Amino acid sequence: MTMNRSRLSYVWALALLWALPAVAFSAWIITAPEHNPDGQCEGIGFGCTLTPHDGAVFLAMISTPVLLLAGGLACLTIWVLRRRGERRSHRATGVSSMELMP
Repeated sequence: MTMNRSRLSYVWALALLWALPAVAFSAWIITAPEHNPDGQCEGIGFGCTLTPHDGAVFLAMISTPVLLLAGGLACLTIWVLRRRGERRSHRATGVSSMELMP
């Protein structure tokens, strides 16, 4: 199955902004330890810190809306630039064909 060239830029944008971070966060969450080193207390507040596993989950939860928005804006930008390029090419074609008419 061949992919249309116009859709390939969307795939690259979403792969970089959605798939790559999802794979990275998943690998980090799976491999991070579920307890703090040196017996430090776990949790938020009163001098305690999140475990590396919980910190990865927390960062993934915070970054997900930002990455979703960035992916949507990237697709919207690609769409706008392509439409603008199509309009310019149609205008250029229209002008050159008008000049050639007798």
